[in-house]
Amino acid sequence: MKLKLLIITMILFILGACAKTEGTEEPASIIPEPPAISEFPAEPDFPIEIELAENPASDFEWEAVDGGVEITRYIRDEESVVIPAEINGLPVVSIGTHAFSTAVQGTTITKLKSVIIPDTVTNIGRNAFRQAPLESIIIPDSVTHIGQEAFRYCYQLSSVTIGNSVTHIGGAAFESCAITSIVLPESIELIEYGAFYGCSRLTDITFPDSFIYLHSGVFYDTAWFRNQPDGVVYAGNIAYDFKGDKRNAESLEIREGTLGIAFGAFKNFTSSTDFYNFTSITLPDGLIHIGEQAFWECEELVEVIFPESVTSVGAGAFHGTAWLETHEGVVYINNTAIAFNDSNNTISSVDIREGTTHINYWDLWENTELMNISIPDSVTEIEYYSFRRFKEGLSVTYKDETYNAQMGVIRSNVYNEPDTVIWDLPQEFYNAFNRFQPF
Repeated sequence: MKLKLLIITMILFILGACAKTEGTEEPASIIPEPPAISEFPAEPDFPIEIELAENPASDFEWEAVDGGVEITRYIRDEESVVIPAEINGLPVVSIGTHAFSTAVQGTTITKLKSVIIPDTVTNIGRNAFRQAPLESIIIPDSVTHIGQEAFRYCYQLSSVTIGNSVTHIGGAAFESCAITSIVLPESIELIEYGAFYGCSRLTDITFPDSFIYLHSGVFYDTAWFRNQPDGVVYAGNIAYDFKGDKRNAESLEIREGTLGIAFGAFKNFTSSTDFYNFTSITLPDGLIHIGEQAFWECEELVEVIFPESVTSVGAGAFHGTAWLETHEGVVYINNTAIAFNDSNNTISSVDIREGTTHINYWDLWENTELMNISIPDSVTEIEYYSFRRFKEGLSVTYKDETYNAQMGVIRSNVYNEPDTVIWDLPQEFYNAFNRFQPF
């Protein structure tokens, strides 16, 4: 700034001198003084952020929900949309099912390339943007949940930023998008099956350090998975899947530092001819979680040593294994009662041992004699339908209260197929626990 003032002063001095030599000398008093520093315009900071105007509420259909407003439908067709933070004085907290989707009959959305989501939104609903021609999306830090198929088949979507509060990404949420990289925030707790399936250009994934809950099919048909070497594939600190010839894998060693094993990571499918044949598994100290169906139908598996660090075991993790079938009565992995076996149908009553904190789903559909279950106060988590069965009369005691099984019906979705009858404990039993429904 001083340099500018010096140059201006010199120019004025030269002009004044020239005027004197030409005989047109002006009185010195009319030569303007250089402006004070404060009078110069401030130099702008770059880059300049331009705040786009919010779309009016009339561009949307919406409804009131707990805590605010949910956008249920965008009814115009523009390239860029700025969702308002408020409608009728209420915060916009949710983007509802199919709100911006082109997969709805009669939709008029054909141009949509970008949507700005306000930081009042906490939920992006199922199919919210399905098949929309989006090119980029920034999910703000306020969002905690991305619903199933939320951005499925957004074939032009190449840039996705996931906010730092997202805990749950639903199944097929970004299936077949054009993204090449993704950063998963430290807040993430669960990613469901197929969330990034078919993202064929996805090569670079940043995984959070503490992440332990993952489905094995999340990254199928991605460049990232194709680029992994044969053997156990790791997604950060999770044993995610296996590549290569399963039949020659006679033993399995999970590397040190692994915190979780993905849902279905080493599952044997009855429809496949490529079976895991390993007989033993080595699990590292520090492992916390073994996912649902992780070793499902690994029939040859007889030897497993569980580190004390394992505190969470998903339903069916060892279903159909030789290891599980060698146990009778309640089967435990550390503090989790994972199953109940009664090969001779002679056990009518069980007392779950003190110190147990979790109870998994028990398959009591067979004609078992089990009629009474006593649960210690130490149990804090139980999976829904844990004790469902066909046989009437089962009673469960917890904290001096006795609960009786009740009949329920699962309606069939197949024409002319009979409904499934189940026996289930009443809702008030499950309400006694901190978490009665699994992910």
